Amino acid sequence: MPAIEDGTMIHVMPIFLANEDGTYVPARTSSSARLVVLSQDQRPEDISARLGLTPDRWWLAGEFESHPQDPRWRPSRPKPFNGWELESRLPEDAAPDAHLTDLLDRIGEAADKVADLAMDPRIHSARVWVGHHTDNENPGFSLSPDLVARLTRLATGLEVDVYVLAEPDAE
Repeated sequence: MPAIEDGTMIHVMPIFLANEDGTYVPARTSSSARLVVLSQDQRPEDISARLGLTPDRWWLAGEFESHPQDPRWRPSRPKPFNGWELESRLPEDAAPDAHLTDLLDRIGEAADKVADLAMDPRIHSARVWVGHHTDNENPGFSLSPDLVARLTRLATGLEVDVYVLAEPDAE
């Protein structure tokens, strides 16, 4: 937390929407965290064997992508890489740092194996993805020093996607 000259700690609070009667409406939020490994040479079962972990989702290069949330997306683009994905098990309304903690707990003792895999030239990319969707006009979240240290141990990239949602009745 930032400190003011006299040593007082300040904490930045999220902006809340207010109803006409002055009551506050908490921001709508959803978050997620996942480890994604992409490779042209290593198949999902090879990655699972190396890490000793079972993915929540996997795919092979050449399979067609789809996007069920967006009907405009056509399943016409083949995936360029084999993929392996491990996700947080928390509900989407959990905070981003909680999702990241759950994901790192799932990886557990395999963290060093993830780091070795991330450095393998046959691996296109190994990344932790954190997603955060909110209708808060000033979105953001923070990570504790412990979470940063645990992430660093993985030696992967970190992708953070923050989306500000439109108001429910907005067109």
